[in-house]
Amino acid sequence: MQRFMQAVEEAGYQPGDWLHYPENLQAAEAKVAAQNATAQAGVSGYGGESVGTSVSGRVAGQ
Repeated sequence: MQRFMQAVEEAGYQPGDWLHYPENLQAAEAKVAAQNATAQAGVSGYGGESVGTSVSGRVAGQ
């Protein structure tokens, strides 16, 4: 929970601002989620660019 709070505060959430709650928390959560998605795009195993090739089955003519 501490990491989450630190991340959303760094993204602009101000815990003492009750006037704009929950909008400011939701906006900060969206920023954190977007940053995490961007940071993990290359290592998540989904999407991104593939390096190398893969072949299955038999070689034709054998």
